[in-house]
Amino acid sequence: HLTDPSLERAGRSGSQESSGKAVPPLQQGMNVSSLIEASSAGLLVVGDEILCGKTCDTNTYEAAKMLQRAGVSLNRVCVVPDQLEAIAKELSALSAQHDIVITSGGVGPTHDDVTIKAVALALGRQYELNEQMQAIIIDKHVLQDKPIDTEVLSKMSCLPAGTHLRNAPDQPDSWPILQCGNVFVLPGVPDFFRSKLEVITTHFVRGMALTVNRKVSLCINELEVVGILNQLVFAHGPLVRFGSYPVDQGQVCTILTLEAPESAQAEIDAALTALLAAVPPAAVVQVDAGESCN
Repeated sequence: HLTDPSLERAGRSGSQESSGKAVPPLQQGMNVSSLIEASSAGLLVVGDEILCGKTCDTNTYEAAKMLQRAGVSLNRVCVVPDQLEAIAKELSALSAQHDIVITSGGVGPTHDDVTIKAVALALGRQYELNEQMQAIIIDKHVLQDKPIDTEVLSKMSCLPAGTHLRNAPDQPDSWPILQCGNVFVLPGVPDFFRSKLEVITTHFVRGMALTVNRKVSLCINELEVVGILNQLVFAHGPLVRFGSYPVDQGQVCTILTLEAPESAQAEIDAALTALLAAVPPAAVVQVDAGESCN
């Protein structure tokens, strides 16, 4: 709920003349080239508007795709209301159970934006004035020749103690991403969320759960392959994971997926061979490398 959404755009302009106010260098005291090695991720979506159906949550879909491509498995998604204690409770659990956590929403200046304060509560950190953040906010308002409300400045400048303000190497003047421990705090606006998550998966995280995938499209009903799938799961699981999805895509009625760790290329190929030998040849419409889910 930014009062001035152009703040985010201004943060990415990069070419505007400085206001002359010194902005402290980002990521002070940390190795900016360091990467978090991550196999698992949790996503916390914050917003009453999601839970009451006023807004469609597209960020979960984007996060699942982008993390999968980066080699990080999205293992859990929680959607919570704009309530401090509810956010902190779920965030504490997600942070303890996953290598990284991404939050979506609740980072603006209004009364219902309490995600950042909840991060401090969840991680047991002080919620305090961050002079670096304060200087950035002031600088971006000056660049646009816009006044800033003192209450807005006060709230937006408070962060959990020890928060790192991070930018992509090629976007030094962009609006910073907040990293507190293994938690990355992102805006809920889909365009901003997607662009910031792309920065995280490209520059801040090294995925440790890269997978190989196969997809088999069939022209027979899913019910006709239940027995075959059960046998394959018994023979090749859990290393190879199987998925089955009934669809209505012209000739294709069922899509089967196979997924395995990148190191298990031989195992997934063996499972695919067994699958193709078990289904009627005429039922196979297409076989290719595909996404892990339909």
